[in-house]
Amino acid sequence: MNIANRRPDRPIIVGVDGSDGANEAIAWGTAEAVRRDLDLELVLGAPPPPRVALPDGRLMRWDKAAMDRAHRRILDDAAARARSVRPNVRLSARVVHRAGAAALLSAAESASMVVIGSRGMGQVTGLLFGSTGATLVGRAGCPVVIAHPSKQDESDKLPVVLGVDDRPADELVGFALEEAAAREVPMVVLHAWNDILVDPAPGFYPPPLLEWSAIEEHGRLLAERLIGPWRAKFPDVPVDVKIVRDRPGVALVHVSASAQLVVVGSRGGGGLAGLLLGSVSRQVAHYAQCPVAVVRTVHEQDEQ
Repeated sequence: MNIANRRPDRPIIVGVDGSDGANEAIAWGTAEAVRRDLDLELVLGAPPPPRVALPDGRLMRWDKAAMDRAHRRILDDAAARARSVRPNVRLSARVVHRAGAAALLSAAESASMVVIGSRGMGQVTGLLFGSTGATLVGRAGCPVVIAHPSKQDESDKLPVVLGVDDRPADELVGFALEEAAAREVPMVVLHAWNDILVDPAPGFYPPPLLEWSAIEEHGRLLAERLIGPWRAKFPDVPVDVKIVRDRPGVALVHVSASAQLVVVGSRGGGGLAGLLLGSVSRQVAHYAQCPVAVVRTVHEQDEQ
């Protein structure tokens, strides 16, 4: 019951770039830092300027002082926004002179978690969940949160949702239960099973190809096996198990509309219920209607 990639004494890193998406990340990360009594560190990735040749062959000279002032303005605005969310937050801010994912991967080495926005400014500094987000969740040694804005009023009363499949998920379960306990809300364990080989026609949902009662029983036994060892540590967190007949990504995106956080693994076993980055996890990270935490397990890190 060891959460190997959870670092409770280390800061929460938030990637900033001045975009609306980064502002969502600042708000979420600030509240999380205060809730967990952790430091907050705002990180701006700023790659060195490109080498541009002028028509006469000379290299363009960049105004470093102006660039430094622009970077400081972004960080100062981000810090002001964080303090407007939680005046008592302990925060620092710095520029990492590397691009996108490289800057945040470097910062993640000493982080409890990394928080990014679901959309950013663009290819140079943007934190849009695309190549930057995919690289980060695939390689960071700590949980990565994509801070989608919640679509619900009073979202702080909604449950934490954990998506599981048949693979080991100790880190996922521990993370999700910690988040639910910190928020004093229930946790929903979602296991989705899809036995439909082709998309059904509108208005038509074919009968199961497999015995649904057996699938439900398997899902509940799986959830109990995953949750059981943690019940003593989190006795006050109500746990609800939901077994649904749907594609995992679709099911998790759907349930995210009534959740305050969805927790998934960065990779999975594929097949009917796999949570594979590039399919299910990527789909949830892109389209969820609430923040999404992507947590790598020990066996995933060992496979690298």
